[in-house]
Amino acid sequence: AVFNVNASILDVILGIPPLQVMSRVITTKHYLKVLSGINDIHKKFILAQIEEGNIRVQLHLKDVQKFLKWRIKSWKDEPNALDMEMLNSKELLPDVPKKYFKYTKSMM
Repeated sequence: AVFNVNASILDVILGIPPLQVMSRVITTKHYLKVLSGINDIHKKFILAQIEEGNIRVQLHLKDVQKFLKWRIKSWKDEPNALDMEMLNSKELLPDVPKKYFKYTKSMM
């Protein structure tokens, strides 16, 4: 007899995150890298896409915001009230100090 395991159960057994989770992590890492640059051509493209109202880019930037909120709360001794206020604003690209865009493997 052949034992067919559901893909999601197999991922749990092997300790591999689901594909959708890995995709969101990789996308968030990419956006963090691009947004931490000063005059990156990719950053200009993202800004243009925001102006055009690209829904997919907006959803990715919401994931970046979630990561930055978590990063400031979890990996800083005393969160700065100003930094948290910037993140709680409705802007897709808050003016948060670039030091928060850096991450380690354990953070991801």
